Amino acid sequence: MDFHWDRGLLLEAGCAWSDESPPHGAIAHVMQLPGGVYQVTWLGVRSSVHGFQERPSAQYATQDAAIAVVEAEVRAGGHTVNGV
Repeated sequence: MDFHWDRGLLLEAGCAWSDESPPHGAIAHVMQLPGGVYQVTWLGVRSSVHGFQERPSAQYATQDAAIAVVEAEVRAGGHTVNGV
């Protein structure tokens, strides 16, 4: 399956950001916490790809590092991000 980023959420192809929490198709969320660190929260509850559910949240010093970890995990699971 292919995923894409939208406002800090990694979403399944065909899904978009919404006010639902988590929105349909969401697999991960990257957000900045007070103090400047970035937290990755694995969602998956509303996704058709359940292999990423119940993974522990983790914090990273930069947004790029957090995104790189998420994308590496997703690709290791046999999926793509933005077609790559």
